[in-house]
Amino acid sequence: MLDEWRERTAIHAAYHDAVARALARARERFGYAILLDGHSMPSRGRAGHKDPGRARADVVPGDRDGTSCAAALTEHVTRHFEKAGLRVVANDPYKGGFITTHHGRPADRIHAIQIELRRDLYMDEGAYEIAEPGFSKVRGILDALVASLRTLKL
Repeated sequence: MLDEWRERTAIHAAYHDAVARALARARERFGYAILLDGHSMPSRGRAGHKDPGRARADVVPGDRDGTSCAAALTEHVTRHFEKAGLRVVANDPYKGGFITTHHGRPADRIHAIQIELRRDLYMDEGAYEIAEPGFSKVRGILDALVASLRTLKL
């Protein structure tokens, strides 16, 4: 069991080292770097969550309460999804996790934001199957977000 733990720890460290190098290269090339950490979340809080049974926002940008990225990035992401007609609530119930905490260093011009999307926007939550037209709509919104970040100056 200890050997398995060591192997997993080594894989985890190698992954995050590669992410850190990629972010450093992007910052060197563009003057800053942005890490988008995409996740899916249940449409309602589950037992054991801080919001059991509560309907969640469509999109939850997590910026560790403003510590993992510039406020301008969180505002840009929020406005983007709101313009697409989605309900957005930052940092509730998810503020961001290891990736945003570990990699987000806005003072060093490396910005990390977690984006949680409600699963029922693009899939049948019970069957874990893609649902159209939601999937295509969400894909288009995400494509447009990435394209819009090209002009964002942080």
